[in-house]
Amino acid sequence: MACGLAPVTTAASGPLDIVRHEHDAIVVPMRNQEAIEQALEHLITDTAYLDKIRYQAYVTAQNYGWKHLAKQRLDLYTVAKERSSRRKQISIV
Repeated sequence: MACGLAPVTTAASGPLDIVRHEHDAIVVPMRNQEAIEQALEHLITDTAYLDKIRYQAYVTAQNYGWKHLAKQRLDLYTVAKERSSRRKQISIV
C-alpha cells in the first residue's frame, strides 16, 4: 500500500481493520480462488479503477507510518499523564 500497489486481500479480521472494499483495496472471500482471479482481472482491465485503488491505498498507508504512529503514541502518553496528575490533585484535596 505504501508503495502505491493495489491490494487484493481476504475478508479476514486483520486486513479488514485497515482497508475498505473498493475504496483502498479489493476484499474477497477467504479461500475463494475465483474471486481472487476476478479481482486481479478487474485491476488489469480497468486502469481507472486500478489508479483509484492504488491512490487510496497509498493515502491509507500514510496513517500507519512511523511518524504518524509515534505521534499517536505520544498523544496517548500525554493524556495518561494528565489523567494521573488530576487524580493526584483530587486525592490531595
